[in-house]
Parts: sequence; C-alpha cells; structure tokens
Amino acid sequence: MSDELGHQPDAIRSHAQASGPWCPPAAAGQVTEPPPDKWPPDVFISYNSRDRVVVMKLAELLKVVRIIPWLDEWRILPSDQWHDLIEKALIESRACAVMLGTELGAWQRVEMQVAVNRAVRDPGFRVFLVLLPGLPDPFDPALIAPFLSMRKWVDLRTWVDDARAVGELERAVLGLPAPDLYEEPGKCPYRGLLSFRPEDGKWYFGRDRDVQRLTEKLKTTQFLAVVGPSGSGKSSLALAGLVPALARGAVPGSGSWTVAIFTPGARPLHSLAAAVEAVVESRVPRAPGTNLIEQLSHRDDTLNAVARAATRPVLLVIDQAEEAFSLCHDADERRMFFANLLYASARGGPCRVVITMRADLSM
Repeated sequence: MSDELGHQPDAIRSHAQASGPWCPPAAAGQVTEPPPDKWPPDVFISYNSRDRVVVMKLAELLKVVRIIPWLDEWRILPSDQWHDLIEKALIESRACAVMLGTELGAWQRVEMQVAVNRAVRDPGFRVFLVLLPGLPDPFDPALIAPFLSMRKWVDLRTWVDDARAVGELERAVLGLPAPDLYEEPGKCPYRGLLSFRPEDGKWYFGRDRDVQRLTEKLKTTQFLAVVGPSGSGKSSLALAGLVPALARGAVPGSGSWTVAIFTPGARPLHSLAAAVEAVVESRVPRAPGTNLIEQLSHRDDTLNAVARAATRPVLLVIDQAEEAFSLCHDADERRMFFANLLYASARGGPCRVVITMRADLSM
C-alpha cells in the first residue's frame, strides 16, 4: 500500500476514479489488462505513492516473465475490506519487495511489520529492498529499519536496461543465484580453510549484502577497515567479494583502478614498497642514494606522491593488517606504514585503502 497512515489508501481512490484498467506511461494509448488472479501471488509490492509510476512499470515487467505481483491498484476494489486483503496478501505471498525511492511511507512501515512477523516464522519467505531511481547515491542503509538494512537489496538506481532490471527482480523473488555463477568441470570450488582470492570470485557467493555495503562505504570514504574475529571470512569478503565488484564498476570509475594486494608481514614498509612498485608506473624523483623504502620510512607523504604520479587511481588492499602489530617489532616502521596509508587515502588523495584486521588480536 502506499498512503499516509490514517488516510484512505491510494488504491481505493484510484479505483474509485478510474473507469478502466490502468495504462502504464510507457505504453500510452494501449490498454494493459490486470494480471490473472493467481493465488498465492509471487511477490507483494510495498511502495510509496510518490514512486507509483516506476513501480507500475516494474510490476508490468514482472508479468512479462510470469512473476505475478500483488499490487493494491490491481487487487483492491472500492467496496473491499482492504485492510484484510493486504494482510492476507502479505501472509500468503511468496516474497515481499519493499520499494524505496523517496522515502518509506507510513503504510509501508505497517506492511513491513507484518512481513517481519511472517519472515520470523517462515525462513522461505523472502523480504528484500529495491532501490529505485532518484534515491540518493551513496545509500546509507542505517537510515532505514534495521530489519531491512540487514537484507540484500536490488539496486535499480541507475536503471536503464529493462531486461537487467526485471532479471534482478525475478532472481530476488525466486531466490535464484546470479546467472554468471561459474562452473569449471573437474575443479573443486571449495577452498577449505584457505581464503578466497580475487580469481576465486566466480565461486564466491552468499555475502552479496555485505559486498553491497562495502561498496556504498567506498563511495564516501577512501579508507575502509573490514574488522572481525579470526575465521569470520574477512579476507574472502574483501578479496573475492569487494575487489571483483569494484572491477565490475560497483563504484563510479572503479573499473579502471590499479589494484595492489599484499600482507604487511614483519616488514610492512618493505611489503608496501614492493606492492606499489609492482603495479604503479611512477616518475616521482627520488633523492640520490635512496630507495622507496627509505623514503617511506622518513616521509609520510611518500606514498601520496608516488600514487599521484601514477596514470590511474590506486586501490591498496592490505589483508591481515594485524601482522603490522603481531609480526613487526619496529614501532617506527609500523607508525610510518600507517601514516603513509592514511595520508594517501585522505579525502581527495590518490589512493583508496581497504584493510582486513582481526578484532580479537591480542599482543
């Protein structure tokens, strides 16, 4: 439903005013028949009336792939007990799509409470968020209800391709994996106790919502720390989840970033220098008789200068960053290691830095 709490819903008003079936803006002059009375519906559509136009088009696209949505305008008549119909549809639909374009409406919040109650009892009931065109980018999931903020979302903010949009919605409704899941006959996709690497991204799945949140964070910050207990999957999330997503352009321009991945080890400045020199073609002049390691150890702006002279933006992914504390016993080297990273990744700097670190580190 789609109106402010305490007012007559849009569905009642629109049906009272309409003399025939709804005609989508994309097909002006053509009559679109309401969907068949399939029960239970595949997905309940919860939306704000301000987003009506785009929601109606999405509902029409779902019908093309034989996904039948429950939409108030198609299902409720002026004489109906609409409260009961909404509750029945939410309880019996296979999934619930919460459309977010402007803001969550008051009726959406009520519907979400019913959906949450059902999801607690029925693990197979899928509730997901759909980000609509016009929603601010980046999106801060902390601004919405905690239940929704923990869920994976379907991102249609840059919707230009109907086929892609309806494909993503269809997979969300049916709980299907992405179509590009990779199979390689004769090769086991399981890494055992080893973390997944970027080249294993084709077999890495199940953390989509976490990858979405990391990419949103990187739209507003250039230094990102992934912190968690040992064995929680931090490395795999960053290397096989985030890095491939960035290569696909999840953050504007990220498809062209130069990526360096390394662990600090016992000599973090040596590791940093080796990683940077391996991927960055820089013409930064160096003082006679000095190398990059020496410059990094004396000046906290060295990495910044090297990266600024590079031809492309630089992404540094430092896995197991706790090694700078657990393995490195030189406090000055450790200090200059982080000083260079922070200086180069300050707002407007040439680097993005992502680190993974154990939360349960003890020294």
